[in-house]
Amino acid sequence: MSANSNDNASTNPFKAADRQIAFSDYLNCLLAYKGLPTSLAAILEELLKYPVYVASEEPTQLLFLNMALKQQIAEQTGKTVKRVEQVVTKLVKAGMLIRVTPATYQINSDFFGFASVASLTGLKMEIDFKTNEFKATFEP
Repeated sequence: MSANSNDNASTNPFKAADRQIAFSDYLNCLLAYKGLPTSLAAILEELLKYPVYVASEEPTQLLFLNMALKQQIAEQTGKTVKRVEQVVTKLVKAGMLIRVTPATYQINSDFFGFASVASLTGLKMEIDFKTNEFKATFEP
């Protein structure tokens, strides 16, 4: 084996057997699947840190996105509030967020139906690009 092929195997995240897939990898794949640029991942990841879990017949996750939270997300990601608002609009159009009221969004459980971002070690994602189907499962 040449040195070049060894280098490629060690830097290719899908070939490295010892590499653990990060949540950002999941977001990048999901954004690409939805036809959105992966540059939105930082804001999306930050948005997903603030849901409120609502216990009802069908438990749901709501995001109350007021100006203070938009400013905090902008600061955390190094973006502007305007950019955060643009990303939210794109996520709504892509069906990843569902607008409930002007400042309230439901997080689509088809994509983010797990307990918390911190507990994603059991995440499994399957994308079939031929049929355009997406399946994410979580096993704690």
